[in-house]
Amino acid sequence: DEDEDEEDASTSSSRQRARSILTVEQRLLFSNVCRNLQSCHGRSVRLIMASLSLNEKHGRRKRHPPPRARPSPSESSPATEEARARHADVAESLLAELRHWWGFVDDLLSCSVRVLNVRLCETIVRQVIVDTVLRSWHHRSPRRATPPSDDSENRRERYRSIAETRASLWFLAQLFGTVEYPPLVRMAATAV
Repeated sequence: DEDEDEEDASTSSSRQRARSILTVEQRLLFSNVCRNLQSCHGRSVRLIMASLSLNEKHGRRKRHPPPRARPSPSESSPATEEARARHADVAESLLAELRHWWGFVDDLLSCSVRVLNVRLCETIVRQVIVDTVLRSWHHRSPRRATPPSDDSENRRERYRSIAETRASLWFLAQLFGTVEYPPLVRMAATAV
């Protein structure tokens, strides 16, 4: 019995050492990576919401122009074109930043230190994939059954719902297209 108790105690203590094997620097690095990935997702949602709003406003103007100043279908205001160009620039920089972070994660995972890789994968799946991406994706589903209303709060909620779904799909596509480390890809796919 004493031998079994000693074996259980040593197994328990080795598990605790494995959990606390990460140094302060490693924990800070992992949380910084997760925060930056979460930030990319949040900024993507806001950019998509702004683009949806811009498209709807421009679409309304094209459907109901004043009778005397009816623009041609290919015409749009310089401000609208400037806003669209700005959105395209921001989207391009967001994509580059997201690819950078996923590439950085893939490089970290290529270090072949099993304990670090396991902890990094667990942290990313828990904090980024589940708590940020999937929660925002599944928390709000577009309400397609109700017709769009002119109420700004309802419109904003509809934009947010659509934007979170699109940003989550885009975010996951970048993960699966950039990261080559099979355990993280499998864990993310399982979570999805």
